[in-house]
Amino acid sequence: GNINTADALLLTPPAEIARRCKTSLVEVKVLVDAFCKASLQPLQRLEEIKHEGNEKITTGDPRLDHALGGGIRTGMIWEVAGESAAGKTQLALQLSLLVQLPPRLGGLSSSACYITTSSTLPTTRLLQILNSHPLLSSTLCSLSNVHTISTPTIAALLQILSTTLPQFLASKLNDRPIKLIVIDALAELFHTSAQTTTSTLVERSRSVSEISVCLHTLASKYQVAILVLNEVVDVFARQINPEGLDNDLLYFEQSKWFSRAHSIPLEDSKEVSLGLVWANQVNARILLSRTGRRRYISEDDLGSRVQKPSRDAAPTRSHQTSTDQESTLIRRVTVIFSSVAPPASLDYIVTEAGISTLFDDNS
Repeated sequence: GNINTADALLLTPPAEIARRCKTSLVEVKVLVDAFCKASLQPLQRLEEIKHEGNEKITTGDPRLDHALGGGIRTGMIWEVAGESAAGKTQLALQLSLLVQLPPRLGGLSSSACYITTSSTLPTTRLLQILNSHPLLSSTLCSLSNVHTISTPTIAALLQILSTTLPQFLASKLNDRPIKLIVIDALAELFHTSAQTTTSTLVERSRSVSEISVCLHTLASKYQVAILVLNEVVDVFARQINPEGLDNDLLYFEQSKWFSRAHSIPLEDSKEVSLGLVWANQVNARILLSRTGRRRYISEDDLGSRVQKPSRDAAPTRSHQTSTDQESTLIRRVTVIFSSVAPPASLDYIVTEAGISTLFDDNS
């Protein structure tokens, strides 16, 4: 009677099944009841359900960890956006090493996969962070646990995310599993000299959606943290005419709440790239800004930047701060939105050891 799927059995009227299968209505009802009982899953208490996505990777900075809801959580897509030299790559490199730490130091005893789009992995800087950060040491972390691959085109990235990377993650489940995937940087794949038209925007949206599906699948199936670096674009003031508001202008007014930061003056002069389609795909959006401000840094400004390892841990190198009289360029990190933490903002500097937030009365 061509009833060969669960949908066909449950959605087809019993009388129709009996007619097509040349059997009695009673036998059909007995068969349907038996199928339903066999397919019934036992109920579980909420505390018995395995909660996924609770693993966190420390940033190496307690204040930044607190602002992010405890660190970089697995099972999520994290976006770090900012202009050139804001410190996006510094944070990504830092996390690629910190994920290797044992859980007692804030890591996951895992490894990282670093995907580049227009450059190569800066191993010299990675080694500098390894040798300078007080939580890191060569006995706990290694550059060999930072796997890297280059994807110069959108097609190459999709191939890696859909085929190559799942196979690699599956092969590493029992040996330093991958818990952090970095894409540095997504927007660079969409750079083009061609004129922007409706068709090009539609094509970009389609590509962004395909990439997002792959990223969410990886984050959910393998419980990894996805860190996507992104660019910002300049925001130009527009004259608002209340009588002639169109959809484009409405978007311009609303986008400031999910694509810009407003914690200090002029911070809202930059907007995160790739538009609304991409904004709807990320679980957390972090903006790094160059403020133009300078400040004389002391030990008190940095405070207890990291949690010191226990005495029985492998020896680590102490953090070195600048003691000269030159002022230091201050940058700003802002959590624009997140599914695990409220909006927050902190000042930070970039040191040999990576990103370090500064102490203030509100942090």
